[in-house]
Amino acid sequence: MRHDPDRAIYPCEGRLCSIHDLLAILLRPENRDGALARISDLHLRGGAAARVRADGDLRVLPGAAPLTREQMEGLVYPMLSDEQIGRLGRLEDVDAAYDWAGRQASFRLNAFTDRDGLAAVVRVLPRVVPPPSGLGFPEDRVWKEITEAQSGLVLVTGITGSGKSTTVASLLQQINRTRPVRIITLEDPIEYVLGDEAGMVSQRQVGRHVGSFAAGLRSALREDPDVIFVGEMRDRETVALALTAAETGHLVFSTLHTRDARGALSRIVDLFPAERTRELCSQISFSLS
Repeated sequence: MRHDPDRAIYPCEGRLCSIHDLLAILLRPENRDGALARISDLHLRGGAAARVRADGDLRVLPGAAPLTREQMEGLVYPMLSDEQIGRLGRLEDVDAAYDWAGRQASFRLNAFTDRDGLAAVVRVLPRVVPPPSGLGFPEDRVWKEITEAQSGLVLVTGITGSGKSTTVASLLQQINRTRPVRIITLEDPIEYVLGDEAGMVSQRQVGRHVGSFAAGLRSALREDPDVIFVGEMRDRETVALALTAAETGHLVFSTLHTRDARGALSRIVDLFPAERTRELCSQISFSLS
C-alpha cells in the first residue's frame, strides 16, 4: 500500500500539514545553530498534540490539535515500509531511517504503540557527517589515536540523544578518508551513509540485510574486514563475538546506552555468568582502546 508523505491532514500553524510539512519545521534555518539542531525531535502520539523538542524541552506546535488514529497513520505510515507497518500491527517497535529525497534530508524514526494507539519519535540527522575535530574531544590527539588504531575495541557510551551515532559515524568517516581499509557496519537502522573513499565501506541494516547483530558479526568475520561497527551490543553472543574480533586484529566500534565507561564495563560483565567475570575482565583489558 502506498502512503503519501505530502498528504495534508493535520492542522498545525494555521493550515493543514503533511508529514513533510512537520519535518520541514526541524530543517528551518532559524531552528538550527550551525551544524546543531535547536529543534531535534518531532513527537507524535495518538490523542495528544504534536510536539517538538526545542533546546531540550518539549513544546506543542502552534495550532496543533490532538492527533486522531487516522491522522497518526497518515503521518507515520509514509515513513515506513509495508513490512514495518505489519510489524507495528503485531505490536512490535520499529526503528527506521527515512530519507526525504526532495530536501536531501535524513531522519531516524522509532514507531511504537501505547495505551492510546500509535506513537512515533522522529529525529533529524545532519546532512553531512561532522569531522571529529568538531565533536568536542578534549584534544585532537584523542580522536587521532582512535582512528589510527589497528585493532581493539572502541566503545562510545552515553544516554539517548547524546550523540553516540554521530560520534561513531565521524570516526568511521575519518578512517574511510585516510586509510585504505575494509569497513563493515551493522546498524539498526543505517543513519549516516558512508561512501567509499580511501577505504571500502559495506553498510548492513539489521532486519533488511542481516537477521541480527550477532549473525552479521559472524558473517563479517569471514569478509576480511579491518574495521567493524556493531551498532549496539545487546546480547551475550554479540559481545563475545565483538571481543573476539578485537582480539584477532580488527578495530571494532560499538555503542552502549550507559552514562560512563564504568557503567559500560558493568553492563558487559553482567551479561555473562559470574564464573566468567575474571576471564571476561582480562579479555576486555586487552581489547579496549
